[in-house]
Amino acid sequence: MANPTASNLHVFQECTGFGTIPETHEEIEAAQYGKEQHAIIESALDDIASGRQQVSTWDSRVSEILACMEQFEVPLKGRTEVSYVLDPGHNPEECGSKLGRNYPRAAYSTKAIFGSADYVTNGWLIDWKFTNAAFDSIYAQLPPEKSHQLKFLGSCHILANGLDKINLALVKIPDDKKPWLEFCSWDVMQAHEYISELSQRCMLEPSFSVGNHCNVCPRYRMCPTRTGLLRSAVDGAMEINKDNAPLIVRRLVDVRKALDMAEEQLEAYVNMTGERIDLGDGYFYGKSSGMRRDIVDPVKAVAMLVDVFGEEDAAKLLHTKPKMYIKELEATAKAHGKNMREVSAWLEKVGIIKRVEFDSIGLHRDARRKP
Repeated sequence: MANPTASNLHVFQECTGFGTIPETHEEIEAAQYGKEQHAIIESALDDIASGRQQVSTWDSRVSEILACMEQFEVPLKGRTEVSYVLDPGHNPEECGSKLGRNYPRAAYSTKAIFGSADYVTNGWLIDWKFTNAAFDSIYAQLPPEKSHQLKFLGSCHILANGLDKINLALVKIPDDKKPWLEFCSWDVMQAHEYISELSQRCMLEPSFSVGNHCNVCPRYRMCPTRTGLLRSAVDGAMEINKDNAPLIVRRLVDVRKALDMAEEQLEAYVNMTGERIDLGDGYFYGKSSGMRRDIVDPVKAVAMLVDVFGEEDAAKLLHTKPKMYIKELEATAKAHGKNMREVSAWLEKVGIIKRVEFDSIGLHRDARRKP
């Protein structure tokens, strides 16, 4: 059984079987947006921690976030992207920082659960949650005391460092309003109880359930409970052998085709009627508007970036797909030791990058949670 990470523990609490479903790694617009915004905040806090304060280069949103933290007396000298691991039967440990998803899995059992806190400082553990209109999700709406991600990371931090208690906080960052902070206190007794319950859950036989957690499950496309196709393909615990493997492969293809067809039909219905499909639980399926950054003229951009990245690396950007251009630009800037915020701000100023409105059809929250 594949175990969850901190970010999808809310699904694991309701459906221990989701980890048995093959994981997909689709790079969606929301994930790209989140990575960009996390990197901007992280860079600013790293500058503060190392004494390299460059206030003039900070994004205006960063200053608002820092002001929000100072309002609650959160120390601004801390560590960003701190990773933890729970190996059932052992005490939680800190396993590094700045790891991304490259956790040291070989050093622990196959049942180990990993996760990273966005920011850890004296007495606080914080996660950034973006309530961008186009990418709103259940993650951004939960209060801290109901966030399994925060409770897992906070429990690991307390037990790994011998602490009595800390504050667990979500800094919620809307795209059109001021950021705000919500927090709860989390103590060592709560940490022991949470880790003990989670360790026991890891030992349970996988079971599936359908509910609101399906809306944010990273593997819902392959769920046998939702489609019935995988369950009909394999008896029992889905043991694969040379005899049933070809049938399983065909069923997987059928699942994807069936879901893709249903999604196409839903999108066609929304486009034709212009109506939202109300799900009755605070969510709807339909159109939602948002903003994103786009490259206006890739050829002109390359010509202007030659002096920044050199002719060879700048020319590589010409062959990048439009959707991935910002991501590749960020990676190239990092490889050259350049400040992505400065490069991006300059390209926006000269008109190479612009912010454009776009509509996305999908599952959206009907009314965002207010501070």
